Amino acid sequence: MQAAACRLWHQVQPGTNPQRGSALLEVTAALLILALLSPALISLFNAGNLYAVHAAHDIKALHSVQGVLEEIKATTESRHGVALGGGEHFIILEAERIDCSGLMIALISGAGEGQVRKITAFDTESKTAFVEPAWSAVPVQGSTNYVLLRDRSYRDHLQITACRTVNDTLTITVTYIDQRHAVSWEISLTADMPGW
Repeated sequence: MQAAACRLWHQVQPGTNPQRGSALLEVTAALLILALLSPALISLFNAGNLYAVHAAHDIKALHSVQGVLEEIKATTESRHGVALGGGEHFIILEAERIDCSGLMIALISGAGEGQVRKITAFDTESKTAFVEPAWSAVPVQGSTNYVLLRDRSYRDHLQITACRTVNDTLTITVTYIDQRHAVSWEISLTADMPGW
């Protein structure tokens, strides 16, 4: 009877709502839970963005490597050969007779293997290509093999190497190398080049 009187009193009193107190408790609890979960949710969102950025960078690097490899496959005989000599800022080319200023050159095997540089000037008479920056290991006559390619903005991230297989096929590997948070990261593609 006392409970029935209480209910009747709440119904009679204008402006009173027995559910109002429980709704306020629910909102307060939801805000507390949200406050506790917010740092974790923000962290998860940021990690998702970071992974998306890395994935986009990986795809771009893969396309870059694939483009270089496709160009190497289409390279004419005059665009690759054995160095006839070299120095800190130059290399003497075997076959090139036209001006190749503005191209990039990759030392693919032998002394200086893996280096990629931009050709800043070319002397057609002596077939000497001048490069920047300087070679870290100088090309050696009869030992260093090279390939000429169109220049790319990501040249400094490239490493191009070649290895002769048992069946006299040349295997070319193009690698995109980057530093991420002091960790070396790379993507490579390989192709066999018969007849090189």
